[in-house]
Amino acid sequence: MKTFLKILKTIALTIIIGIIILLLIIKVKSLLNPGEVPSLFGYKAFIVLSGSMEDEINIGDIIISKEVPENELGINDIISFKSGKSITTHRIVLINDIDGTSWYTTKGDANNTNDMNPVEYSNIEGKLVYVIPKIGKLLLK
Repeated sequence: MKTFLKILKTIALTIIIGIIILLLIIKVKSLLNPGEVPSLFGYKAFIVLSGSMEDEINIGDIIISKEVPENELGINDIISFKSGKSITTHRIVLINDIDGTSWYTTKGDANNTNDMNPVEYSNIEGKLVYVIPKIGKLLLK
């Protein structure tokens, strides 16, 4: 049993160190390329600042999104996208094809209505692949 716990601690520590390294690399890349969302092997990390996706994603969570081809996006997928000068993470609720261009209607799970402006694929930063609860609160302090 002690060996199992030791292995489990080693795995957990490796994952935590990997996440910290990923976040540091992303931070350095953001300093070198202001205005561009940095990525590492297509993965992007964001700290959640609003409650629009609660209870699935909460304020202070870190989300990891991955760049995906357009054909891998579908209804109910959670995406991170450019919204003005910020990044929003909401769920796709409708996809419209207008003149060969896909437009994604999104909605925060905790919101009563769909977002006003549909999102074009070129504004999508990635599709949600993982949520790290509460760690973002530590990084915001």
